[in-house]
Amino acid sequence: MKAEIKEKTNNSESVIRSASNVGSMKMKLSVKPGSKRRIKRFVETDRSKRVTTPLEAEMRNRELFGKASANFHRQSRKLKARRTFALSPAPRPVTANKSGVAKYVSDIKRVLLSHFRKLDLVFLILIILIAITGIIAVHSGSMNLAMHRRIDFLQISAFAIGITAIIILPALDLSEILKWWKWIYLANIVLLLITLVFGYSPTGDENRSWINLGFTSIQPAEFSKVMFILTLSAHLNKLRERINTLPSLLSLLFHGGSVIGLVLAERDWGNALVFIVIFVTILFCAKIDLKYVIGCVVAGIIAFPIIWDNLGEFRKRRVLIGFNPELDPQGYGHQVIRSRNAIASGGLFGQGYLNGETIQRPGALFAQHTDMVFAVIGQEFGFVGCVVVIAIYVLLVTKIISISSKAGDYAGTYICSGVAGMFIFQFIINIGMALGVTPVVGITLPLISYGTSSLIAMYASLAFVMSVCANSNSYSYKSI
Repeated sequence: MKAEIKEKTNNSESVIRSASNVGSMKMKLSVKPGSKRRIKRFVETDRSKRVTTPLEAEMRNRELFGKASANFHRQSRKLKARRTFALSPAPRPVTANKSGVAKYVSDIKRVLLSHFRKLDLVFLILIILIAITGIIAVHSGSMNLAMHRRIDFLQISAFAIGITAIIILPALDLSEILKWWKWIYLANIVLLLITLVFGYSPTGDENRSWINLGFTSIQPAEFSKVMFILTLSAHLNKLRERINTLPSLLSLLFHGGSVIGLVLAERDWGNALVFIVIFVTILFCAKIDLKYVIGCVVAGIIAFPIIWDNLGEFRKRRVLIGFNPELDPQGYGHQVIRSRNAIASGGLFGQGYLNGETIQRPGALFAQHTDMVFAVIGQEFGFVGCVVVIAIYVLLVTKIISISSKAGDYAGTYICSGVAGMFIFQFIINIGMALGVTPVVGITLPLISYGTSSLIAMYASLAFVMSVCANSNSYSYKSI
């Protein structure tokens, strides 16, 4: 009996050895001793193991047994490969290297595409929509002025310069710019001191916030806003966790107080309020201790009588009549009443572009292309036009806050917060001035009101926000 089993085993092994030389490759079939019908679809080659195709398995089956197995396919489906292998992608075809002008153009194209992919197109589109609205509104509001063509040219030029800056500035490393924050702060102080000494008021008021360059006049406080946001953000980024210590608080108070104090010395009360809002907003986002905030509020309440006494009769009347223009309908309240009536006369859809009866009548509304530009929108585009403009502003500010929450570092978060606070405050105060619910303090409507200094400053601030967006790594909001 044992001799018979041994003979069958030897026969099976001889069959396997004869089948191992099928074709041109050497194979070793894994078959149970004594089995002539069941063959696993598995082959061992010289260097690796692989699963054979059904055709190869059938060919080996015929070589071994002379006929196809009836249950071969059913049994082979139950078998699993012992080892897997991965196919690597085919190599790219070798091409000749570009040289000369073609290589230069290709490199420029690659750099530009890489840069534009970093920009937030939604943010850019919102800026362009508001800017175009401003160009249209200022063109209509300045039609009855002798220098309306110059106003249109400057408005469009500021738009072109601003959009270019928003696109190009993100190519620079913002962190490298912020390393020079102390020098920027010093330049800001020098600029405000020059304004305090040589400044004048084009309207004959008591403020000294303008500098005459001969060919044009500029308002340095507008540029100072952007510099203040950058320097304060960089300063807070250095302090970080030490913000609530006494030395840090004193340095921050000196930083903000020196700039705000110089603006107040120029008697530019409107911009001074904007600086205060920027300062408070950035400190709030840096999570300053609540007790210090309460202390500042109390100090402000105590100092209010002193500030009020130094406002001057003109400013006092502007503030009081701003809340109730009917107190002086033929004097200080005339501008506010005219603006409010122009907005009300626009109705639902407005009187039509360039057809506003109040706007197109010379002398009917003072500063209708600057401080009261919202009255132009209200009369010519109606309630619907006003809602659309407000909605675009809300989307823009929401986008800035969203960029702030995804900033790659603390300085970027502070910059976006300061810009958002500035836009929100100026937007609310300017519309309130046009509606007669806030005092007329000479604050422009961002990106819409005419004023080269204001426009360039606003575009510059948005360019830094875009730079924060382009250089961020989409981190989640940090606990700051």
